Amino acid sequence: MSWRLPQVDCAHFKAIDVRSVPVNSAGPRFEEPLVNLDTTSIAHESYYARTDKKNTPFLQPIEGSRSDIWVRRTVAEMLVRADAWLTAQGFGLFVITGHTSPECLSGLWTFHLAAARNRRPEARAEDWHADAATHVRDPSLFSPEDPRTWPAHSSGAAVDVLLWDRNNDTLCDMGSSFEDLSEISQSDYFERQLDRDLLSPDDPRLCARRLLHQAMSREGFLNEPPLYWHFDWGNQLYVKTHGIRHGFAPAAAWYGFTHVPTED
Repeated sequence: MSWRLPQVDCAHFKAIDVRSVPVNSAGPRFEEPLVNLDTTSIAHESYYARTDKKNTPFLQPIEGSRSDIWVRRTVAEMLVRADAWLTAQGFGLFVITGHTSPECLSGLWTFHLAAARNRRPEARAEDWHADAATHVRDPSLFSPEDPRTWPAHSSGAAVDVLLWDRNNDTLCDMGSSFEDLSEISQSDYFERQLDRDLLSPDDPRLCARRLLHQAMSREGFLNEPPLYWHFDWGNQLYVKTHGIRHGFAPAAAWYGFTHVPTED
């Protein structure tokens, strides 16, 4: 496979601050509705809502999570096309998170803060806070009226995606698990291993990441390099990533914070 993941400075991306990125709330796409992935052909399962204790590191449903997954309508259409391209090669997308509500973000914060306390009970409160903040944004900083406080997943335009092998109906080995923030989860980790002759060019983990990223890139999604599974389109993180990757960026994001529609 000749297609390669671009190698980038992940430390630079980790320092991204999207608070300065404006959101065009008057634009035609700002109010675009969310779509339930249950209405599409995309394979999916809400990672945060799993009850089988297989959602490491949580091993339980996150408070405030939903069992369904919602994304913006255009994002859903892009995912369907990416999945169709993969299907021709015997693979498919497997979406594990999409829109994340403030309630779920609060549940994630509670979990990671407690985990930080358990790991280092002797540490200071500010150290626990800093540890939790490496996983999720502090929900106390969120305001639905302030674009500077909107997490990427609250836009419905960020997705976490894995690769699914249709031939044996299993998820592909991507080299590390979701929510693993170690170096091995950096998108280009296996590319760097290959360049150092530490990896075979047909290593299944390398091939799986390349295939997933090629499918998503073909549709215009941008990956946040520290996390091989995270992709954005049209939100603030997309704009910031576009500027770093390409040297120019849209003037503003077209998606901002939104709610999952309530049932009638």
